[in-house]
Amino acid sequence: VDDRYEVPADQPRQIQVPAIRVEGYIQKVGIDSDGSMATPNNIYFAGWYVNSVTPGEKGLSILNGHVRGRYSQGIFQRLSSLRRGDMIRIQMGDLSWREFRVIRTESLPLDMAADEIFKVADPGAKTLRLITCDGTFDATTRTYSKRFIIDAVQ
Repeated sequence: VDDRYEVPADQPRQIQVPAIRVEGYIQKVGIDSDGSMATPNNIYFAGWYVNSVTPGEKGLSILNGHVRGRYSQGIFQRLSSLRRGDMIRIQMGDLSWREFRVIRTESLPLDMAADEIFKVADPGAKTLRLITCDGTFDATTRTYSKRFIIDAVQ
């Protein structure tokens, strides 16, 4: 990760997931034109959903990322290999680190995942949720049949 990539001090800058050899930038994402949570515009970036809390604050912070692109694997290509207890590190814009431990991994059908993605299990916990595509790709709808969800806490 290039040291020249800058974000405001209180926002997430970088993600590291040592167990699956992930290291990449984080960009802000919001809502896209169809009302869904947007995804990063680069398959090598994770996207921090700006309508969620900042990683390390009480509540739910959501990061999503691509499993693959047209010609290459995405930042979260190996997300489904994570296990309970694995570490996820988030670097903030001030270069401080916040560490989280995986407590849940789950693959859900697309229709069930839509409700689960924003559900807050414990509002008092500092929860980081990572999301990527899973299942089979449907060329007609241009999406995958499932979503893989990781929950980690500080």
